[in-house]
Amino acid sequence: MQDSSDRVANANVLLPARIPGGTNVPHSSPRLIVTSPTGGAGRTTLALHLAVALGAAGHRTLLVDLDPNNGVAHALGRGDRTFRGVADVLALDVAPSQVIVETRSPNLALLLRGRLDPIDVAQFESLLSERGRLSSMLGLVEAQYDRIVIDAPSGVRSLVCAALAEGTHALVALCADARSVRALSQTLRVIESVQKRDNPTLALAGIVLTRVDLERASSQSAVGSMWEGFDCVFESTIPEREIIAKAWESGVPVGHLGAEGAFAARRFAALAREVEDVIAPANQPVEHHVDNPRPFF
Repeated sequence: MQDSSDRVANANVLLPARIPGGTNVPHSSPRLIVTSPTGGAGRTTLALHLAVALGAAGHRTLLVDLDPNNGVAHALGRGDRTFRGVADVLALDVAPSQVIVETRSPNLALLLRGRLDPIDVAQFESLLSERGRLSSMLGLVEAQYDRIVIDAPSGVRSLVCAALAEGTHALVALCADARSVRALSQTLRVIESVQKRDNPTLALAGIVLTRVDLERASSQSAVGSMWEGFDCVFESTIPEREIIAKAWESGVPVGHLGAEGAFAARRFAALAREVEDVIAPANQPVEHHVDNPRPFF
C-alpha cells in the first residue's frame, strides 16, 4: 500500500483538475497570505501567533500551512508525519475537513502541511500552483471560519504566487536587517504582478518588522528606513527575544510560557488589532478581546 509521499508523486493521475466541491464564488472570509522576502524572518512564528491572537479576539480562525518545510507543525513540537494535511488532500483525495486539527486555543483550527516525503516537494508545489487547486481546497471549508491565515513560503517561488492569487490580503514579514530590506522590492513586485494578472482584489495589508533588536545599529537602521520610506509598515513590531525561541523548543505558542511569554504574546495581540483594522469586512465590527491561554491540543 502506498503512503502519502508515494501518492503525491502520482497525484496528477489520482486527482481531477479541480477538487470536487470547490467554489468559484467570492471568498466568504478574509484570506491573509503571510510571506517574506527571505528565510529566517520569523514568518511562521508570525503566522502562528497572529492566528492565535485572532482566535482569542473571537474570530473563528483557520491557519493553513503551505510551506513545504512544515513549519507550523515543527513550531508546535510535532514531527513530519504526525498530522495529515494539505499533502494528504492532494495525494489521497481526502476532504480537507477530515484533516483539519482542532485546538484548545480559542476559535483556532489548523490545516497543516501533512505527510510529505522531501523528495516530493517539487511535485507538491507544482500541484498547489495549478490554477484553482488551492481555491477549491479552501472553498470546501472556509464558510466555517471568519479568518483564514495562510503561512506561505518565503521568496518569489511559484507557490507564493499561487497563494497570493487566492488571497484577499498579503502580509509581509520583514526581518529588520539590510539584506531583507534590499530584497523587499522583489516581494512587492510579485504582489503587484499577481494583483494585476490573477487577483485584482488582492491588497497589501502591510509589512511587519520582525526580529527587531534595537541594541544593534543595523537593526535600528533597517527599522528607521522602513518607517521613513513606507506608509504600510505596522506600528507593532516583533522583537528578537529568547522567549520566542523557547516557545519553539517547548512546542507551544509563546503565550503559554508564564509571565514573560504572556508579555510577548501582547505584541502579537496588538498586531492582530492593527491587522483587523485593515482586513475586517466593512459590515463586520472589529472585536478586541484576549482570553487567557489554554493547553494548545
